[in-house]
Amino acid sequence: MNLQFFAKAVEYDEAIGGNLIRASFREDLDDDPFNSKKKHLVISQLYEFPDDASLQWYDGESGGHYSGSEVSSYKLTEQLFELKMTNNVTFTIQHRGLKKVLAQMRHFLQNELGTGQ
Repeated sequence: MNLQFFAKAVEYDEAIGGNLIRASFREDLDDDPFNSKKKHLVISQLYEFPDDASLQWYDGESGGHYSGSEVSSYKLTEQLFELKMTNNVTFTIQHRGLKKVLAQMRHFLQNELGTGQ
């Protein structure tokens, strides 16, 4: 599977005093995050538990909600986010994220996934 889309929403959020971090790319600004009908990728980490960061995504089709955690590589630039999982699922997401948000994401991704490319 290769999920490709343009993200209108690029967000970085912290909750519970920084114990929960979520980085997301969403195809639609107005899409309901709890009942999404548009393509998206969310990378999150709850530091209360020692697990790896988790990924959840929706491919834009009925029944297409997925999750996983095994990332083999990623690249984040000012206009593109690419991520490849060990099961050969890939993401190619074009975006126009704010520099501050991308810097926060970059720091989070480096802590959780390593330096990337």
